[in-house]
Amino acid sequence: MVPIVLSYLKKKVLADTEKRLVSAFGKVDSDISHLRSWVSHIHGQQADLLHAHASHVSLSRKDIDNVTRWLQYLDAHNKDVRLHVLELTRTMGEFVKQHGRIHDRVALLEKNLTLLSKKTLSDGGALSGSLRSGSSVRTEPRTEPRTGLKRLPAFEERIVARARTNRKQYTQALILELAAEKKHTTVEVEKLIVEEKRLCGRTTFYAYLRELRAKDLIGDVRVGSMTVLGRVR
Repeated sequence: MVPIVLSYLKKKVLADTEKRLVSAFGKVDSDISHLRSWVSHIHGQQADLLHAHASHVSLSRKDIDNVTRWLQYLDAHNKDVRLHVLELTRTMGEFVKQHGRIHDRVALLEKNLTLLSKKTLSDGGALSGSLRSGSSVRTEPRTEPRTGLKRLPAFEERIVARARTNRKQYTQALILELAAEKKHTTVEVEKLIVEEKRLCGRTTFYAYLRELRAKDLIGDVRVGSMTVLGRVR
C-alpha cells in the first residue's frame, strides 16, 4: 500500500513541477517577446532621432550658409552706400561752392547795374539817348566806365540797356505785366525776373513785390485750383 501511495505522490509532484515549469517558461517566453518588442521600438526611435538630428544639422548648415551670404551681401552693400555717400558729399560740396560763386556773380551784377544806373542818371541820360537813336552809329571804340568795372558780357549788357534808365520802375512794370496775364505764380514770376532776366536779386524782387501789394496793384488770385499773381487795378 505504501509503495502505491509513494508512486502516486511522486507522479503528482512531477506533474505539478512540469506544469509549473511549463508556466514559468511560458512567462519567460512572453517576457522575452515583450522585451524584444521594446528593443525594436527603442531601436526605431533611435533611428528616427538620428535621422531628425541629421536633418536639423543639414538645415542648420544651410541656414548658416544663407546668413553668411546675407552678411557678405550687406557688407558689400554697406561699402557701396558709404562710397555713394562720400560721392554725394563731394558733389554737394562742389554744388555749394558753385552756388556761392553764382551768388557772388549775381551780387556783383546787381552792384554793376546800380553803379551804371547812377552814372547814366548823373550824365543826364545821354547814353540812353544814344542807344535809342537808330541813325547814330558809334564808330569810335567804346571806353570803359571810369568806375574801374570790367566790361560786361553781351547778355548782361542787354540787361543793363533795358534797365539802365530806371531798373526799379522797369522791374515793377514787368511784374505788373506778368500779373495782368493771371497765369503765373509768384515763384514763376520770381524765376523769370531773378534767374532768367537777372533784373534784380531775390531779396530786391520781394521788396518790389511787397511795395506793389501795399499799393493794391497786385494780389493773389484763385484760377481754378491754382493761386496765381494777378493785377488788381
